Amino acid sequence: MITILTGDKINAGDLFIVIRGMKLLKHFYPNEELLKLDRWKPIDKELYKINKTRALILLGGPAFQKNLYPGIYPLVKNLDSIKVPIIAMGLGSKISPYNHFMVDNFKFTKSSKPLLYRLTCDSKYISVRDYITKRILENNGVKNSIVTGCPAWYNFETLGKPIINNPIETIALTTSVRHFRQRSSFIQQYNVMKFIKEFFPRKRFYCVFQDSLENDTYKPPRIIKIQRELANKAEFLGYKIINCTNNVNKMMETYEKSDLLIGYRVHSHICMLTLGKPSILIADDSRGYGVNEFLNMGNFNSYIESKGIFDQLYVDSLQGIALRRIFPYKPNKYLTEQIRIFLEQEISNGFASYAGVNSIILRYFKIMETFMKILF
Repeated sequence: MITILTGDKINAGDLFIVIRGMKLLKHFYPNEELLKLDRWKPIDKELYKINKTRALILLGGPAFQKNLYPGIYPLVKNLDSIKVPIIAMGLGSKISPYNHFMVDNFKFTKSSKPLLYRLTCDSKYISVRDYITKRILENNGVKNSIVTGCPAWYNFETLGKPIINNPIETIALTTSVRHFRQRSSFIQQYNVMKFIKEFFPRKRFYCVFQDSLENDTYKPPRIIKIQRELANKAEFLGYKIINCTNNVNKMMETYEKSDLLIGYRVHSHICMLTLGKPSILIADDSRGYGVNEFLNMGNFNSYIESKGIFDQLYVDSLQGIALRRIFPYKPNKYLTEQIRIFLEQEISNGFASYAGVNSIILRYFKIMETFMKILF
């Protein structure tokens, strides 16, 4: 038996990581049962079971944040009570806003050091999903990380198959969650919606929400209200709203019916590409930057650096009140034009820029395969 800690509360993207990650584990260890536990909960009550398994695997998600332990992973107060290896599998980082300065100066909290030490010592490699995460670890003295990609990259049904150049009849859009705090992000997303409608006249359109819409019990009412406002804007423009809150199957079914995806959500982007279809990811933070860098696809950035401007904090998710602050970034006013130029280029050349995506994923699968075979 293998214990896995996962972060899938209600977000379809997180659920997608878990599905693909569990398939990977079952592929390489078909005879092992999986004990799945919530990573945001302490594991004291499950410690007896965990210590009878072969390892405790931290599966996917942007876990390498400053308060890795006990913030992201509460685990137990005394890590020595975990008698089995603690192994990282495809973990990423989350730096927002993202730039090279933020990466170079990223420091884990002192309390996180014991878990970093266990990850370093308990396995030959720490499996990370992108090179930004690898640089963060190396800058903090962790030298045994290996870039395997996210577990969600690996779809055995399409692994190695090229991106399909189908006629574009159905376009899906994914929404960002930055607008919970920046009103300018809400306005930018509305502009992207309008652009897509104008660029692709008389087509079918989906607006996909991975979470935080209607039946999300983890988000406060104010955030649900903001999401509903954005959904109403999309409906007015002619988009069909797809609520994937706690429903990863609906997310995957939607992309099966789509020919192109444009949006802000990393794992919707990954899902679409691994279905063999073109996708454009607008990077909000290090998660998006890391994926675009990983695939050598270039970056479409939602924000660009500024000398310092006031930006409306639309709602503080903890206090539930509107605030203002200095935000050293400004919305990328060239975003829709950059997407337009890229789309014109790709549609004319049969999405030639995507020709090597399948090869990149396949080559990294070989690295993931090496990692998986030496887990124990």
